[in-house]
Amino acid sequence: MNSEQNPKKEKLENKANLESLSDETLFKMVVSSVRISRIYQLDLSKITKLKYSEEELEFRRRVFWTFYAFDKSGMSFSGSIPTVQDRDIVVNLPENDFWWRYGGECKVEHPEIIFWNHIANSENNERFSKGDTRNYVKMRTLSGEISVFAKRRWLKKVYNPDDDNCLLVKLIDKLEKFEDTIVKKPPVDFDLIKEAYSEYKDTIRFTMDIEHILYKNIFTQFHSFMKTTLYQTEMVRVEGIHMHPGRIVSAKNVLVDTAKKQIDSIYELSKVLPLEYWENSTAIKGLMSAITCLNYMNISPKNSLEMSKKLEHLKEVYHKLSSYSEIPIIFLMYLDRLSTFIYESHKKNENNILLFENMKKYSIDESDVHPWLVPKYGALFFLTCCFQESFSVMKIADYLYIKDTFATFVNQHLKAESSINANVKPIGNPNTFAKSATLPVVPSSSTKNNNGSSYKTNYDQYVKYSKLLEESIPNSSQNYFYLYMVDILSSAIVQDIVSNPVNNQTNFEPQFIFPTINFDNLNNEIDEEDQKNTTEYDWAELDKMFWS
Repeated sequence: MNSEQNPKKEKLENKANLESLSDETLFKMVVSSVRISRIYQLDLSKITKLKYSEEELEFRRRVFWTFYAFDKSGMSFSGSIPTVQDRDIVVNLPENDFWWRYGGECKVEHPEIIFWNHIANSENNERFSKGDTRNYVKMRTLSGEISVFAKRRWLKKVYNPDDDNCLLVKLIDKLEKFEDTIVKKPPVDFDLIKEAYSEYKDTIRFTMDIEHILYKNIFTQFHSFMKTTLYQTEMVRVEGIHMHPGRIVSAKNVLVDTAKKQIDSIYELSKVLPLEYWENSTAIKGLMSAITCLNYMNISPKNSLEMSKKLEHLKEVYHKLSSYSEIPIIFLMYLDRLSTFIYESHKKNENNILLFENMKKYSIDESDVHPWLVPKYGALFFLTCCFQESFSVMKIADYLYIKDTFATFVNQHLKAESSINANVKPIGNPNTFAKSATLPVVPSSSTKNNNGSSYKTNYDQYVKYSKLLEESIPNSSQNYFYLYMVDILSSAIVQDIVSNPVNNQTNFEPQFIFPTINFDNLNNEIDEEDQKNTTEYDWAELDKMFWS
């Protein structure tokens, strides 16, 4: 009696110990098993093929590809390193899903199972096999390639634009082929799902129809996820690397269009099929699109209303899924944190409102003047220790590659003008430029000044800084400084001309071509006793002050 009870007790204890192990420990055990057994090279050895039957080999292939899919999922969200590199894998893709499930010897006397077993063993079973598992592996492989590209694209010590663009084009081409051959042929049919659920629920026929449709849904959601991940890399800003504004605008449009379609697809499926049939992975892939919505809804009231509805739909689905898993609730909390982070970043950027004009070349709307929140390394949780470090820059000055000192310098003048207009004395700024009493100001007209000498001095300086502006690197701090000086000097020359008695005629309107960004409003309050000689500046001192 004791001898019979001890084995049972031992089995129960082993089961309890196994359940108590953490997921991380279990995953490490699986990884060790894969490496030791070298199952990832199953079809390389001829001995293996002699040792196992074809059915046993197919079973082992499917076991490996299941592990492969799980391993690749970690790359998408945490940027983890894959257990096995794709180049080392020698395992055939799964074949004939229909026969694998229903073919072979049938020992069950269920009439419906016997019926499908007979069809699976017949010669005409190919039309029932959809190759979903095979396509699923292809999807995971492509997803892994895109995840690696997104992770490494901006980690390179030496950036080679030719290699980078070549790889980007290849991945876009693969993604388009995946869409044309797997996602669109045919697309997910929500009416068919609704009909199949109402007529064939709890039957094998329902399982067959819905399983293939759910695979199609997985392919659709993953395609949107991969597309979002790939195009988000176009919007990451790295100092010293120039990205054409047109590419950023194009990426934004692609992301917005993808986000709308993906969230609509998730919501439509939730209305026709109970969530108990869903895969969690399909719904959580909408997280990236939700981040796009957070960026887009801050552009204008119209966009805000539209995207708020999309987010509410996704939130509704996540709340329903929370009955089966805690992950959707965690994602909702994460989105709330991201929303707060975006709002706070925008509030800080309003201190640099003068720089909004320079953001318009990257915008898809007149009010799109803030940097978008995008993962810097592809994965959302690449740096779990440092929340902000996982994302691209959100400060507008950093986005435009402008030094904080210069941004503060410009905004000090903007604040001074606002304070003067409101008859309020401006609050001092601790920045060294704001403390200086020799900052350049737009001169007021004065007939007492030597206009000929002033005009010559200002014109010579205008020519000097115009040449420096042409030779400077676009979007560099020097570029913005030279642009500022050219505009200031243009205003000074205009004042010289207008104040000249020769030009004091009725209906006289001098015509000039000015730079695109106008700083004419950058005025400082000037005491009456200090208005003398304001049309000439100590340019050497100003240069020294700016670059020191």
